[in-house]
Amino acid sequence: MFAWLIFGAAGFTAVYSGLGALIFIQQTIGSLTVSPWLILVGMQISFLFLGTLLDEGAITMITAPIYVPIIVALGFDSVWFGILFIMNMEISFMTPPFAQNIFYMKAVAPPEVGLTDIYRSIWPYIMLYIVGMVIVMIFPMIATWFPGVMLGTQTKKYFVGKLLLGKLLPI
Repeated sequence: MFAWLIFGAAGFTAVYSGLGALIFIQQTIGSLTVSPWLILVGMQISFLFLGTLLDEGAITMITAPIYVPIIVALGFDSVWFGILFIMNMEISFMTPPFAQNIFYMKAVAPPEVGLTDIYRSIWPYIMLYIVGMVIVMIFPMIATWFPGVMLGTQTKKYFVGKLLLGKLLPI
């Protein structure tokens, strides 16, 4: 079944790109008067929803041709967006009905711990993941500093992000 999802998503991607929809989407998003942050939050919410229903591979194949050009056109860092995507997929591993991590937990839990107990216990962790994702959205340097250092694109060392005054904090 997974192979059929990937096959369908790859077909969708090829047709979508071949019809010139990427250019249309970029022009449409460029003409919107909505804040880029609102568009980004909408994308994150769609990832959360899709993560409850599909595997991360299928979500990547379906959304990447649509979302990545939009992110680049809005001026966001694509590495940062990829890290936000990974954080969303980690949440999807815990949310029913797909919930791979819940089934792993059930396999190693004592017999008296039921699946409903595990379902009830995951919500604080999901909320923590969402708070962490919001922190990474507010302070992108948390996610992009280390890749920048490893790739050699980081020219200065900066602490976590911007102050309210708009100045960067040097280490």
